Amino acid sequence: MWIIYVSITLLVVGIIYLVVSLIITLKKVRPIINIMNDRVAKMQSNIDMVATQTKIMQANQAKIQDDINYKSEIIKNSLENVKNTPRLFKSMFLNLIGNK
Repeated sequence: MWIIYVSITLLVVGIIYLVVSLIITLKKVRPIINIMNDRVAKMQSNIDMVATQTKIMQANQAKIQDDINYKSEIIKNSLENVKNTPRLFKSMFLNLIGNK
């Protein structure tokens, strides 16, 4: 019968040792976990900032592309008008000569 009491006592002592070791380990690990959480929060903040800047840059890129397309169209139209100018002068000159 005394073996049962010794076994129960060893079991209780083992459980108490386990709980004490767990508490000591948690006390040691908690500051490290807090530091890691702070670093993760900073990294997430930086990721959010990069995502926001990416969206802004994409919007600016779209505006710039629209502006380039608009100016390209203006230049193309201007060049077409310049190419047509000699014909217009020629037809005006012929009309002036023909009217006299």
